[in-house]
Amino acid sequence: MVLDGDPPADGTDIGSTASLFAAMWAIAHILHVWYKGGGEPQESFSEFLLVPVLVAALALLARPSSSNRLVLLAVVQLVTFGLQVPFVANHWLIAAFVNAGIVVAFGARIVRGVRGSHGTGAPLLVDFAGYGRVVFLVSYAAAALAKLNESFFDPAVSCARTTLEPVAEAFGFAVPDAGTSAATALVWSVAAIELVIPVLLLIPAARPWGVALAVVFHTALAATPIVLVMDFTAYLAALLVLFLPVGTARRLSELSGGATRPTRWDGAVAWCRSMSRRPPIRLVALAVLAGLVLGRGAVFGGAAWVGLTWMAILLYGAVLVAAMVVVLRRLPPRAQREGLPGAGSRVSIGQWLLVGLLVLNAASPYMGGKTTSSFTMFSNLVTQQGQANHFFIPRVELWTGQDQLLKVLESSNEALQEVADDDLLITRHELRRQLSADPTASVVFVEDGERVELDVAAERVDLVTMSWAARTFVHHRSVPADGVITCTW
Repeated sequence: MVLDGDPPADGTDIGSTASLFAAMWAIAHILHVWYKGGGEPQESFSEFLLVPVLVAALALLARPSSSNRLVLLAVVQLVTFGLQVPFVANHWLIAAFVNAGIVVAFGARIVRGVRGSHGTGAPLLVDFAGYGRVVFLVSYAAAALAKLNESFFDPAVSCARTTLEPVAEAFGFAVPDAGTSAATALVWSVAAIELVIPVLLLIPAARPWGVALAVVFHTALAATPIVLVMDFTAYLAALLVLFLPVGTARRLSELSGGATRPTRWDGAVAWCRSMSRRPPIRLVALAVLAGLVLGRGAVFGGAAWVGLTWMAILLYGAVLVAAMVVVLRRLPPRAQREGLPGAGSRVSIGQWLLVGLLVLNAASPYMGGKTTSSFTMFSNLVTQQGQANHFFIPRVELWTGQDQLLKVLESSNEALQEVADDDLLITRHELRRQLSADPTASVVFVEDGERVELDVAAERVDLVTMSWAARTFVHHRSVPADGVITCTW
């Protein structure tokens, strides 16, 4: 299924799969810009760092058979990511690791003198598909394992239950009470699904079912007008293509082109494919998409923009689920012997080094390091103050930065005042981050039982200085002062 109608790079099954992955990878980046382009829905587009990402993603979507455009998107995303760290979402971190692997694979091809997407060599996908599968398994398994803690399995505070509350309020249904068996079943079901997905993906005969379960589960989580997190699901869906037999994309393309048993929809599908091949139609469609992303609520109105976003989620989610139904129904037995994309290529040394960094990032909360963007989202995991609420992964005190908690009482710094107003504790590291960028701010805080008042933060040199590495790579979550476990991303 080549979304723009262009033929795959080499006309083979792997070429079709490469184009399918690239199109879905581009869509995932577009959806990220769509959601992260501003603050509240009614606000104007403000994250101008994301504009190059949008342009590169639209260019790739226009021709997903181009490895050069895929690499361009990877480079642009990595540059943007580097400018945004450490304040990045988990899926944006996953995208950065995959894109880094794409760049490494492309660089290795240049060193070896292999021709690009329009040459005689195999698609670039061959050289990074195996690495992409490893990235998915490590990050997804880390997120699933993080949920194996006492608080997640307590229905009163579990993210599995509390994240349903705003959705339930919007749709008028009741969330199961914390003390009921339904609430317990909900918590266990979410944990079980997330734990079983990576296991299914490791079993050849079960992979299509693992992909289908992941697509349906995460599409259902995203398809609400309240949460609006289809960008995370879109990235997962693109990476899940790498776990399907290499001929899947071709069979989907044949189905949509009427190569299989005729249906009443063949005429409409053929017309859509024909129209999508026309450059003016394609250009208009991409321009409309760019307008929706950049316009946001400031142009369309807050309510309208949320409605458009929800419609986009439902449409894309429906396409993903329908495609998985087709895959499961029409997957021939021989498909299991087709192998996976890039199955014959090894993960390179450079890519394994990236995997090592990914594992270190996932393990960071348990070692006293950073607590955000470490795949512990919506897990209720607690690792502060030298202890962890995890069932079997202990807290190892290699670093103690996340244990140095203090209470901000008052500050002229807006971010610190918000922390005070929300009755949160922050780490000394995060206090220094804010004050090093605003050394003239006043601040009153309590640390180790002592009240500290500074009319000008620069009076304490230690509070207004921070190394580049610490500022860039370490970020800690705030902690409720009352000690109540909450659900955080």
